[in-house]
Amino acid sequence: ENVYFYDAINNLSAYHTPVISFSNLENKLDLELAEKYIQQYDQIIDSTDYNPAIHLNRALVHSSIDDFNKSFEDLDLIISKDKNYGIAYFVRASTRLKLIQLLSNFDRDQENVSINLDKTKAEETQSEFSIKEHRIEDVISDLDKALQIDPGFTFAYYNRAYAKATNGDLNSAMEDFSKAIQQNPNFAEALYNRGLIRIYLNDEKSGCDDLSKSGELGVKAAYNVMKRYCFK
Repeated sequence: ENVYFYDAINNLSAYHTPVISFSNLENKLDLELAEKYIQQYDQIIDSTDYNPAIHLNRALVHSSIDDFNKSFEDLDLIISKDKNYGIAYFVRASTRLKLIQLLSNFDRDQENVSINLDKTKAEETQSEFSIKEHRIEDVISDLDKALQIDPGFTFAYYNRAYAKATNGDLNSAMEDFSKAIQQNPNFAEALYNRGLIRIYLNDEKSGCDDLSKSGELGVKAAYNVMKRYCFK
């Protein structure tokens, strides 16, 4: 699996660490371990002066166990205190997108559920996690802000491209994938996704070139797509 590192040394006002690592592995903590981390962060926050890095870390742990409201509380607090803390916008965008996808999958699953849910409970759930309150447009807006603060933040281009593609804006998504690739020519996942969009938009030659390179860089799924679209 691919792990990427981002050198944030020239944009320290936007981050809490000079080096940030990103992985394409799903970040899912064991609930018991997550609760231990949260307790530790709670103690630090209650006993020391405000530190955005601690709130950010707690937000990430809450997000990893799908405790979205708690995650948003920390992220909103960070942004309210420092409008230029770029990584908070990036994490909030990722958390919003995760919630939107979770709710979208839940809505689709309900089409096959025959159990009659309690109406009051259903209304409470809907009001607590309303998909209308967390739109793809809000995800994109947060990533716009992150890139305004740090135009060199490659992963914000990638995530914004993914959000735009989810929203059906394929041409703009392809532009953002291209920007990510310009900054990191070996960004395998960006090459793979740009290749898929190019094939969908009937530019099979360029799409297959992207898929081929992404496969060489470790994206095994690229070869399955190439078998279908690139070897005719």
